[in-house]
Amino acid sequence: MWGATCDIYGREQRTCQLSFDCPNVETPPPPESQACQKTQCGNKSTLRDRISCRLNLAPAGAARDLELQYLPEACRVKTGAEQKACIGRYKSFQPCWNAKEGDERFSCARSVLKIGPSVSDEVKTCQGKKGSEQVACKIAVKEKVLYMIAFRFYDLETRAEGLGNRGADLTAIADFETIIELKKQAFDKASTNAERRQIILDVRKAWQEFINNVKDQVK
Repeated sequence: MWGATCDIYGREQRTCQLSFDCPNVETPPPPESQACQKTQCGNKSTLRDRISCRLNLAPAGAARDLELQYLPEACRVKTGAEQKACIGRYKSFQPCWNAKEGDERFSCARSVLKIGPSVSDEVKTCQGKKGSEQVACKIAVKEKVLYMIAFRFYDLETRAEGLGNRGADLTAIADFETIIELKKQAFDKASTNAERRQIILDVRKAWQEFINNVKDQVK
């Protein structure tokens, strides 16, 4: 019988004993380890607990959890078609995490979103259209820009986790990521540019406070 828990590598264990009822038959021993069959973190009841759980898994364990349930926190609060679209957007960003941190990574995200190097040029393109086409064009550009900002929030979380590999306290990282996830939700719900600007400032402040908190821990 498989154990009730999985290890940090996303494996579950069991102990098997061979019987010797048939001494003339060679029976290969059954496997005593297999990939976890249930998510370890996705079923935690709070955002903070889910984040902390993922941070304490080894890379293999985190990867297995994602295989079993790919549901980014920003998508968890959505339902139906909106949730499906959100998950699809997050999945489309996955190749960008292999890109070098900074301009290369952001360039990848812009490519995914089909945003050119100059947003103002895209706005001008919209202004060249008429009626409903112009309205739809402007809405599409605005949506891309907002997704790009959300990607930058996501990038800060990834950078924080990278500092964890260099000695930064996992509790501090979990606290920071919890703040950012809540800010991402607020940003998604914001209806005015003033609200969005304030959230961006709040995220910048949270990042600076986090860096100040862990800078002496990083090797």
